[in-house]
Amino acid sequence: VSQKYHTQEEDDQKDDEDPLAGNPVLGPGDWRETDKPEEGVPAIIADGPRAGTKITIQRPKASEEAAPKKSKTLAERKEAKMRQRKRKAIDMLMTAIRDGKAATPSRTAIYLMIACKGTKPACGSQFDCKTKKHVNAAGLPDKIQSYCSLDARELTASGQLDDLLWNRVCENIFSELTYGQSGPEEPRWQEAELIAGLVQFDLAKALEEATVLLPDPKAWEALARAEAKHPVPKAA
Repeated sequence: VSQKYHTQEEDDQKDDEDPLAGNPVLGPGDWRETDKPEEGVPAIIADGPRAGTKITIQRPKASEEAAPKKSKTLAERKEAKMRQRKRKAIDMLMTAIRDGKAATPSRTAIYLMIACKGTKPACGSQFDCKTKKHVNAAGLPDKIQSYCSLDARELTASGQLDDLLWNRVCENIFSELTYGQSGPEEPRWQEAELIAGLVQFDLAKALEEATVLLPDPKAWEALARAEAKHPVPKAA
């Protein structure tokens, strides 16, 4: 039994090395200690100040009625791990673009992307979700006269206008990529490959780095041996 562990149907971010992962654990609210051993079942507290303490809990009614939860196969675990690695690589791509470490695409590519995804306003103050404050990144007034400020800065000649436009359209691109970064949604890998190609970012290398950062859990070796002895039947 646990005082803080919650089991989830789909959680790619969980640590497979966690000793509680994949084991029958009753989380907080699902168990209650009793002083009547003859009416309860033995249990061990897995965490908290009383970790390792043997106790007796009331017999869980839900566990008697519910069908046993099917354990994930090695193939399913590998699929989940690959989703986790792809999400890590996509995070690296978005971070590189935000930090200015990626190339600005050609002007044609920028305008085509604006036609597809639109662009957030470039002038005036905008709300930053991270800082929870309004910021004015371009330093321009939120009025039509801001055109004069842009023209006076000669951004077009210096190429800075391309950077400004690209940064604005990227806000909408990030919103789309972020949609697949958690939960049951699949990572937006094809979209990430397209953007990586535009900004000259090596997404395949990022995936290799993510694989090093998120290696296969050692527990999989034992699972592979177990499945070799008792193959998992294929679904009809």
